[in-house]
Amino acid sequence: MLLQHILSPRKEREDTVKSTIPKEIYGQLWIENMHFLMDKNVFDISYQNLLWSALQTIEKTGSNGLRALKLGTFYFVNFLSRSKERQNLKIWAEYLKSMFDEQIEGCVWFMDYLIVNDDILTDLLFSCYIEEVRDTFVSLVEFVFKTLRTRDQLEYGNTDDNVLDENTRIARFIKNLAIMSQVAYRYWRVFDQYFELVFKLSELGQLEKFWIKETGFLANMIDLYLGDLSVIRMKDRPRMGDKFTVPNFSNLIRAVKSVVVGCQIVDEPTESDNPNFPLSLGERELMLLFFGMKRTRNFAFFVKQIREKTALDATADLIVHCSTMSESRSEGFAVMILREMANSQYDSGGICLTLLCAFMSIDDELLSWRVEMTFNKMIE
Repeated sequence: MLLQHILSPRKEREDTVKSTIPKEIYGQLWIENMHFLMDKNVFDISYQNLLWSALQTIEKTGSNGLRALKLGTFYFVNFLSRSKERQNLKIWAEYLKSMFDEQIEGCVWFMDYLIVNDDILTDLLFSCYIEEVRDTFVSLVEFVFKTLRTRDQLEYGNTDDNVLDENTRIARFIKNLAIMSQVAYRYWRVFDQYFELVFKLSELGQLEKFWIKETGFLANMIDLYLGDLSVIRMKDRPRMGDKFTVPNFSNLIRAVKSVVVGCQIVDEPTESDNPNFPLSLGERELMLLFFGMKRTRNFAFFVKQIREKTALDATADLIVHCSTMSESRSEGFAVMILREMANSQYDSGGICLTLLCAFMSIDDELLSWRVEMTFNKMIE
């Protein structure tokens, strides 16, 4: 029987296989096998070298340059970033940057591509466990956005009459990032580059800060960092970290600092008349910044940073900004810093001293009062 099967015509054997396997399953297996063979070729180092050589022979400007840029970027995002043969990853990224520098249309295309295919952000910033890939991707996105923002603000999201439109590219992109923050806790081992991208976007200007605040992204980041300490109560709040590893929140804190420092802080949020601070924090952001889980003004957000020694340069900037021209917040920060300085459990004496120096050096109308008040608190 075996010999007969082997010697029988190939067509007859295929018909036998088809007759024993349901048509739907057979068709799906056939498609998957074809995709496997195609992927095997695309991921092959020979194909990578061929494509690299082709990109370098095409002029960067013009319609051919734009097509080459799209092809190279598509390969970089979907294949090279997932390939085992990624020793040239950074070289590719730098060459793509040089192409984007010559192609503003390419920058517009890439921004649209990331907005429409938002799963790419999840794949490369959350699901990817290779730090080099995440770093390189963030660097490329930052370059493209900064280039487009500088050379064509209308395409980027700045309108002529400064009307803030949620349908602009930057608004839609930040909204996608904000949605991702709702599941960021699942990827606490790798989300540092995700928050690095948010931080770098916030540093571009007030427009980005506005959308990070307006979409609720700022509040989400503060709440995520506080966890069980948050004033927002959540049943069965997911936990991050394990016995040996804690999440890296450094870039999250820097992103929060960048946005908050760009906002006016008033006890009762109103429309800001201060041209230096066209944005103001809302009630939800203020509650998260200054209040704890029992809705008491205990500055839990800052206490946690001191105890965990997280991005203390950003912590100092936040304390300075929040204390400026505010007696009530200044007094609260003074009490909090002195209390943590006396708390030997967390070995935060040196950190608190540095923060206290920055706090007492705030150059505003309350400088003398703040110094005197702090010394009085110290001797109480």
